[in-house]
Amino acid sequence: MLTTKYICYKCNNYNTNRFNDIKKHLCRKNKCNSRNEVMLMSEDKIFIMSLMPYHNNIHSIELNNLEHLSESDFLSKNKDEIFNEIVNIEKNNIRKCKYCNEDFKLISALKRHILVNCFYINNYNKSNITLNNVGNNSNNTTNTTNTTNTTNSNNTYNNCDINNNINLYVDVKTQTPIPFKDNWDLSQISNERLSCILISDYIYSGLLNAILENDINNNVIINSDKKSGVVYMDHDNKYVSLKSKVIAEKTMEKLYDNLKDINVKIKNNFNDIIYRVIRNNINDKNKEYNTQKDLKNNVDNLICNIYNNNKNTAIKLGKNIQTNDEIKKQIKKEFNRLKKENNNYIESDSESDSESISLKEKYMEQLKEDKY
Repeated sequence: MLTTKYICYKCNNYNTNRFNDIKKHLCRKNKCNSRNEVMLMSEDKIFIMSLMPYHNNIHSIELNNLEHLSESDFLSKNKDEIFNEIVNIEKNNIRKCKYCNEDFKLISALKRHILVNCFYINNYNKSNITLNNVGNNSNNTTNTTNTTNTTNSNNTYNNCDINNNINLYVDVKTQTPIPFKDNWDLSQISNERLSCILISDYIYSGLLNAILENDINNNVIINSDKKSGVVYMDHDNKYVSLKSKVIAEKTMEKLYDNLKDINVKIKNNFNDIIYRVIRNNINDKNKEYNTQKDLKNNVDNLICNIYNNNKNTAIKLGKNIQTNDEIKKQIKKEFNRLKKENNNYIESDSESDSESISLKEKYMEQLKEDKY
């Protein structure tokens, strides 16, 4: 007997046999927490993977069927319309796609067709954004970022031939974000610009915008609902899910400390009166943020919008982390294989062998120190 169930792909904790139940779960006000494996996955991929059922514990779709949604949140933003489409199909026993007029023998096949392809293709184009443009924009963004960061990022591997037929790639220096719990890198902001920020009306948002112009400071990804996001917390925990309110509060704390330090650092750029006015302004704005609820909500929204404007860069850096982790696994696997297959060779006392051993030990030490 065929058993069907739906599992939330985001949290992997909620499961049900009813489509209406998974629908309610995905639409609930308090969203479930993301598991680490999907932190950097597009919202549309997670959305569709949750809506497509399991039959006898085998998922009815694979991730590689959703590559066209890798950078998309369009479906999740329009989930109400999608659910209305599905309900209408089931209620009226519809077997013909209203977008492309293709006929289907099974209602389930039409639902899959609508969810995976046709709704996105036709409705996304209505917004005057073609799929080709999406691809081109994505490529342009990548190319532009790569060109900009040529000086700061080295994506080449040092190639070392061991035992004549083994190529090991180490010292990977793919650009990754600074952890959220650490200090931002302000080295690329000139003192002149810092001075302008301090005497402006928007010292907190102005500084945050300047900070995020340095790619490695982009360690926050705000979800499309603006109610939550993920931050690259540290090198051990990597990405963790936080409420947008908490992200904004922690950001304000960091900005407050930075502004005070900057004011002291460039004190000589101002006379004593201006220095004290700036210091008082920094403190007053921070106090207002923490005591005035309406103002705090507005500032929180502003901070989330600033992060959201830099979302593509943050996602790119997050994927670099995944790439580095995968390379790390491959290198360790290759070294373990090498050690096993060449045990006698490694124990040789010959001069040439000793040289190879020394070379290998060098790279083994690099692995231990995570220098790649």
